[in-house]
Amino acid sequence: MKASDIRPDDAMKGQQTAMEADIAMLLTHREDFVDVACPACESELAAHEFDRKGFSYWRCKHCETVYNNPRPTPEILAALYSNSEVYKYWSRNVYEVSAENRRKLLFRPRAEMLVQRCRNAGLTGGAMLEVGASQGLFCEEVAALGLFDSVIAIEPTPDQAQVCRQKGIEVHELSYEKLRLKSKLNAIASFETIEHLFSPKAFMEWAHGNLRPGGFLMLTCPNIRGFETLVLGQNSGAVDHEHLNYFSPDSFRLLAAKTGFTDVQITTPGKLDVEIVRNALADGIVDLETLGPFIATLITDKNKQTARLFQKFLQESCLSSNMMILARAGH
Repeated sequence: MKASDIRPDDAMKGQQTAMEADIAMLLTHREDFVDVACPACESELAAHEFDRKGFSYWRCKHCETVYNNPRPTPEILAALYSNSEVYKYWSRNVYEVSAENRRKLLFRPRAEMLVQRCRNAGLTGGAMLEVGASQGLFCEEVAALGLFDSVIAIEPTPDQAQVCRQKGIEVHELSYEKLRLKSKLNAIASFETIEHLFSPKAFMEWAHGNLRPGGFLMLTCPNIRGFETLVLGQNSGAVDHEHLNYFSPDSFRLLAAKTGFTDVQITTPGKLDVEIVRNALADGIVDLETLGPFIATLITDKNKQTARLFQKFLQESCLSSNMMILARAGH
């Protein structure tokens, strides 16, 4: 998989303008931002890590989670996602042209994994909920596998919620806190969402409270201890105005245990670290001195097999910059 498979170069040309508009909107409320403790372990001991585009980021001295602080309130974030220029841009320019690649490369394998885990655990029938469903590709793939009686979506962004409706997906255009369910769920999925949330702990507690005992929570999010994020730091594509929380596998396990989850399995299946860092080197974002000759050779060797094997090593060593989390709700 290449980055352009899911983010086509031509389709991404207008994203920067949309992003600057969203950043400007958030910074008009800068005086209303609030201080928070570490989103993983709740320690208040932290060291300043860096500033970027008007936002400050700190590293927890206890668990090394990196987090935006002070940060926009839940009300400010809700207003952003209801009117986000970035989300409008992606809805109208990126998702449609990359939909089939996203379906095949990302969402179908995830759907098959979740359904197989639920089937093996005897969690058949019932309902699966996706939080932050975007245009419903994952919901469609899960529904096609026929394990659950119903597949439900939460999508607070109007353009994307409308696409879900047009596909016949039961979608709730609201924040997860406002959803009221009649019965417990067999599974909850949420991809590239928890890093956006004001309080990841509140979300995890909500998810645990809405899962039946033994039900599965499936998440993806950036890994602050991954190769790309470690090498590029504040210049990593994972660091932007929307992302408030940057967990590592170890720090996420702390959060999961604190909120009642067991059997927490974390992998890093990301496939783009080497390509992203190689592109950053070509663009002058990082230099050879920073990389060192050995790493530079691994990612730029004309023998492409070397780069492929290095990416595989990152995946298998939990050092890719994208985390996949599967956890079960404790009794």
